[in-house]
Amino acid sequence: MAFFIVLTLFTSAKQFVGEPISCWCPAQFKKFHVAYANAYCWIKNTYLVPFEETLPVEHDDRNEREIMYYQWVPVIFAFQAFMFFLPRMFWKHWNGYSGFDLKKVLKIAEDAAYESPDDRSEKIGHLAVFIDRWIAVRDCIVSKTKTLTKIKEYIANGGFHHGNFMSVFYLITDFLYFANSLGQIFLLEAILGNRFLYVGPDFLKLMFESKKWEDMARFPLVTYCDFDIRQLSNLQRWTVQCSLPVNLFNEKLFVVVWFLLFGMTLINGIHLIWNIITFCLPWRQHEYVNKYLTFSKPKHYSSIEDVRQKDLVDKFATHYLKRDGIFVIWMVSANTSQVLASELVQTLWVNYCQKPAIQTYINLQDGERQC
Repeated sequence: MAFFIVLTLFTSAKQFVGEPISCWCPAQFKKFHVAYANAYCWIKNTYLVPFEETLPVEHDDRNEREIMYYQWVPVIFAFQAFMFFLPRMFWKHWNGYSGFDLKKVLKIAEDAAYESPDDRSEKIGHLAVFIDRWIAVRDCIVSKTKTLTKIKEYIANGGFHHGNFMSVFYLITDFLYFANSLGQIFLLEAILGNRFLYVGPDFLKLMFESKKWEDMARFPLVTYCDFDIRQLSNLQRWTVQCSLPVNLFNEKLFVVVWFLLFGMTLINGIHLIWNIITFCLPWRQHEYVNKYLTFSKPKHYSSIEDVRQKDLVDKFATHYLKRDGIFVIWMVSANTSQVLASELVQTLWVNYCQKPAIQTYINLQDGERQC
């Protein structure tokens, strides 16, 4: 987003400081006539006719060759910057409905990473207690009758009470970033109308063939402009040849924008696919939690090969943390360190195993345990 804001300021300065267009006017034109022609041709649009072709006689043919984007380049970049801000706004808005202040939790976790071992353990303990209470509120569904409770549970299975709220909206946000970068490529194709989709490949081809940038012929430097001058009762049409120095910069900027959007689309697409696999496949969640448990080896954890132990880890990941709880741990790991995330998982595991129902489950004999 910041990149497009810089482009907006740069192109705006180029248009309003200096001469973005300069037209070659007849000798009888005075200075103010030339200034009028330049201003008119800038706002009216010019049209492109290659030097090897003759100027079309029909005005409709000239209108079909009009170039209508160069005045709006700063607006295009500003709109692109706004479009990249939309997924962030979407995430900040909907994440607030989860009842979990993820930003504050990550700030506490980040501060804890630089504390002494005792202070870090204390802060991680506070975080674990807060997450445990949030999970309890998240999973709580209360109604006057059992029937209403079952109905609410059925409705809530895909949302907040089922532990999918943050992870689902995070995936939607991921998709918006991917769709945004991909959609902007096609949006520029529609606005510029100069085969923008192939700017990158054509640029690379020119570089390999050691040709000049101007050979791309997408951002012409020389165009033509028609305007009418009324003198008394006579209406005289003039055709002047204009140069567009601003297109010299626009060409370079849009080549950079193409590679930026293509790279972002590729990265966002890979990130989206990876997150879908991570959040939607149960074995990936179990594997993620078990990695930290294996590393920290907390109380009541021995080996995943043990059937009872594996069952307990599955309950911890699937029924307790659920996707949103694992998402929080993943965010802590991504924004601080895996060591801090492992300590948080360890504390959550110990607190989970101390719950009366889980204690009863742990103490059951193999023959008495219910699956």
